[in-house]
Amino acid sequence: MKKKATSNSIRGVLCGLFFGVSFLSNAQWISSLSGRVLSENRRIPLEGVLVRLESTSGFAYTDAQGFFEIHIREKGDFHLVLSAEDFVSKKMLLTMLPKKSLNLGELVLSRSDRETGQFSGLLITDMDVQQEEASGAEIIPGLMQASRDVFASAAAFRFRPLRFKIRGYDSREASVMINGIEMNKHFDGRPQWNNWGGLNTVFKNQSQVFGMAASTHGYGRLLGLTHYSTLASEIRPGSVISMALNRGTYRNRILFSHSTGVMEQGWAMAFCASLRTAEKGVIEGTHYKAWSSFIAVEKRFNVQHRLNLTAFLAYNTRGKSSPNTQEVYDLLGYGYNAYWGDQFGKIRNARVQEIQEPVLQLTHVWNPTKEWRFSSTFSIQEGHVGSSRLGHFEAPDPSPTQYQKLPSYHLRDLENPNYESAFLALKSLRESGQIDWDRLYETNSFHSSARHYLYQDRKDDRTRAFHTEVDWQISRQWRADISLFHQDLSSLNYAKMLDLLGSEAFVDLDFYATGLARQNDANHPNRVVKEGGSFFYRYRLNSEKSGLFYQFSHTAKHLEFQLGIQHLRSCFQRQGLYRNGAYPERSFGKSPQKVFWDFGAKAAFLYKITGRHLLGFHVGVSDQAPLVKSLFPQVRVNEDWTPGLRNEQRQSVDLTYRYRAPGTQVRLTAYHTRFSNQIDLSYTFSQGLRGDEADFVTTVLTGLSRQHQGLEFGAKMQLSPSIELSAVAALGTYVYANNPRLYLRSDQFSGQEGDFGRAYLRGRRLGGTPQTASSLGISYRDPAYWSVGINVNYFSNRYLSISPLIRSDNFFMDADGLPFVNPETGRHLSSMEVKDFWKQEKLSDVFLVNFTFGKSWKTDGQYLYVFGSITNLLGVLFKTGGFEQSRKANYLELKEDRALETPLFGPKYWASNGVGCFLTLSLHR
Repeated sequence: MKKKATSNSIRGVLCGLFFGVSFLSNAQWISSLSGRVLSENRRIPLEGVLVRLESTSGFAYTDAQGFFEIHIREKGDFHLVLSAEDFVSKKMLLTMLPKKSLNLGELVLSRSDRETGQFSGLLITDMDVQQEEASGAEIIPGLMQASRDVFASAAAFRFRPLRFKIRGYDSREASVMINGIEMNKHFDGRPQWNNWGGLNTVFKNQSQVFGMAASTHGYGRLLGLTHYSTLASEIRPGSVISMALNRGTYRNRILFSHSTGVMEQGWAMAFCASLRTAEKGVIEGTHYKAWSSFIAVEKRFNVQHRLNLTAFLAYNTRGKSSPNTQEVYDLLGYGYNAYWGDQFGKIRNARVQEIQEPVLQLTHVWNPTKEWRFSSTFSIQEGHVGSSRLGHFEAPDPSPTQYQKLPSYHLRDLENPNYESAFLALKSLRESGQIDWDRLYETNSFHSSARHYLYQDRKDDRTRAFHTEVDWQISRQWRADISLFHQDLSSLNYAKMLDLLGSEAFVDLDFYATGLARQNDANHPNRVVKEGGSFFYRYRLNSEKSGLFYQFSHTAKHLEFQLGIQHLRSCFQRQGLYRNGAYPERSFGKSPQKVFWDFGAKAAFLYKITGRHLLGFHVGVSDQAPLVKSLFPQVRVNEDWTPGLRNEQRQSVDLTYRYRAPGTQVRLTAYHTRFSNQIDLSYTFSQGLRGDEADFVTTVLTGLSRQHQGLEFGAKMQLSPSIELSAVAALGTYVYANNPRLYLRSDQFSGQEGDFGRAYLRGRRLGGTPQTASSLGISYRDPAYWSVGINVNYFSNRYLSISPLIRSDNFFMDADGLPFVNPETGRHLSSMEVKDFWKQEKLSDVFLVNFTFGKSWKTDGQYLYVFGSITNLLGVLFKTGGFEQSRKANYLELKEDRALETPLFGPKYWASNGVGCFLTLSLHR
């Protein structure tokens, strides 16, 4: 009986708890609020928009399809606020009733203009982009979304003085598209940002994804995809006048743009023009001149059909600066540039890059329903890229830092150094250590054929492209994106004679060859070249790419999933227009075609643990045809293909944790990527080949593998309505993952003779970027529309780019195939003796401070905006990168050079420009 009573008591307590919980549940009624956020112009879903009810704990972020849902337990009137970077915030008053569901339908946000009073001192601005373009440094496209990702912001702009590369990737690992047309070049895979430099006000309408995240426009690459829309109706209406001063590659800038928006009869127009100039840049002897123009005209026939014509042209010419050895920097300072000299009282640079590649695009958009969108673009781009340099024929090298003109050359005999000649060389270098243009003219005056001349390595490209994409919103949860595309490139490459430097003609011969091989074009022996004519080499590269991309996306309450697949066909061919005398049977006419089939697949998963905590996972595998520049080792003189050509392969995976709440964002990512079957070509003059031979050679690495892995951290916190704190860090390890095959190609080495075995690179660090970088920044944004910001940055684990040739069997093998004998020990070289010469130079750590400020005013619908920045505030001088020279190609040659107090062929470096300043004034109407 007692046991039964106890059982009844427990049952009674449980029943009481059940009814109590039920009562409380009914008392704490829940209401729901849902909707979808779209962009105002294109009506495309906006992901990551913060939607919150003020005075409540209810908030949500929109998913990949733009949908959101909020659950609250409060009732009454509340303000709903929608906010996203690069968009104007929206606020509306709502009444929430108990246990009611309210669907707001479609809500639209319009893009903001960050120059009109919404400035944040640590965000990317158009001026940052323009300054970066002018500097000539690589921008990582796809990371221009810096305002949306604090790590990407720092990597793209705070880290740029050190040439930081996200995850160690080259910029070709990011895709850039304009109206659906990919702008990455076939030759090297990189986007040519100068093609639209200076047109920032009309290139603001952009969508970006980072890494392997899904994009509706295409498959993208490992660093993501940036897509620009230049439809006239999508460019913000109004006028902009902007002027800027800069202590960088350019000094002055002026810009004007105007957009009408959609007018009567459905027409819309947009115009933009800018000019950037510098008679003298920060580095000695550099100049800069760039002008850009843009026009877009659109006709909206009805709500379903619109047609847009876009045309833009950006002309850019700039003087280059030289890398130098440590000896040159010690004697002449970090601002020294060997590429220029004084001519008739004016600075003249021999190394000038010129770019002019106008683009014309016709785009048709069809929106038959809200669920379907079709967009097609036909594009033509035709123009040229040229880089000039001095040439010499049966005459000394005119470079002022040629090794025989340096003091170290006269001190190379350790037992009998020539101090007098070294002193005279030092005196000459300090007093007139630039190109002596007058002497070049004087030398030519004694000869009928020019001994010195200025020429341009030139590419005249014509690219035609077509792209069509279909976006289908199948349901709230499912979406499909499909696109077809085709591009064909015809690239004419030749040497163009720019200036005969006082001579009347030049005979087109190879100074180093004999007999028939002396003729650069045996079809026209002893060709006489005038200014403006072509010589030396002339060939055409034809390339075609066609592909299909399709992607499926699924969005659920706690899980988002995307799967993207790409199929690509690439076809390449060389057409020789000169019959080179050294290769008369393999240089003239069309080569056989090579066709590559590529496949890529990637998947993205996002698990929403809660509204604040998210876990993302990306995985991708792909094949990629070799780049055009990798196909022919001696492309100027013959049609021989690179040995062992096959598709590059890449596998990548990353895992990301995100925390997001109003005022706080955190991202932590771990990644691992492996590249396989890559090809790397370089060109050098080397001594000590096959024992004691010397030649100008093409170094070819095939089957090259690289491994990139590391961690990325980014966080920003709103400490108060006016103060924001940000912190980022990148901890990476980028190494060569194998010992690739090494081939040399030249007139001396061909076929089996050019097989130099393995290059011992495994485990060596990749150069050209810091592998560890961090930044801490704080900004203050005053309600009176002024702001200041400061950030401190630290870089370490920076390595010199290494020479594969001195890490090959050739380095320690004599011509008989046996190891060299060490003259000090009388024995064959040991592996330890060789490895001492294979150590990789590590560059010093760098600490930089940057400062930004801004102020804006609004009067009568007009905005006046001032922005300024100071980079490298402390004026730190440092090396931004460098490379080993391959001149001394074997142990005995290199040992003799390194035994000198100042090696003749030590590494070459690039150096920083010191303090950088930027100031702009903009008026918006």
